[in-house]
Amino acid sequence: MKYKINEHIINCTIECNSNFSCLSGGRNCLCEIADRFGEIIFVNHDDSKIICNYRMSFGYSSVCHCPTRKEIHNHYKI
Repeated sequence: MKYKINEHIINCTIECNSNFSCLSGGRNCLCEIADRFGEIIFVNHDDSKIICNYRMSFGYSSVCHCPTRKEIHNHYKI
């Protein structure tokens, strides 16, 4: 595992359909973050090839609700 994430956060990510492949450091499975507003993370809408249960369309954008992805962004700025 390249990224170290608190076990509690991982346990909260119960709908992960990619078996936490994001933790391996492979960036091809991480939606690119377009912007952030407080705790809300907007991801590039063009990343439609990534199928994720935590990604939700919001107007012309997409929002990420994945606890693990949020922690990766908070700690590693990716």
